Amino acid sequence: MKFRILCCNAGEADQGSWWEEFDKPGEDAHEAGYHAVYVSWNMNLRPGDKLRDILAIEVLDSELGDALVDHQWRKSNLVTIRGGPYGSYDKYTCEVCGITAKRYGIGGQLVRDTKYLYKNFRYCKS
Repeated sequence: MKFRILCCNAGEADQGSWWEEFDKPGEDAHEAGYHAVYVSWNMNLRPGDKLRDILAIEVLDSELGDALVDHQWRKSNLVTIRGGPYGSYDKYTCEVCGITAKRYGIGGQLVRDTKYLYKNFRYCKS
């Protein structure tokens, strides 16, 4: 995904800002933008560098389509399913588009089922 970030020095938005362009394939613009500014830049300052703030994030080219909306997951099994190659899991279904996923263990991250692993299914197209 191609996007650009409107940055300024921390606390100096009225004194000038600038755009920085990024191309992070398969990543969410807001997550990648946050990482680029706050983690990569602000956490690794050299002497004389100033902290940066994000004023805006603009998506330039999205390979995922126009509507980037998170899935609305709903647990579809009543009781946790035991066994399987990765241990116990719960099944989830998106209420909007109907794709399915599994959550392994307690509080683990949802993993889309194999047929939905393509990046086109990362967001819900509603």
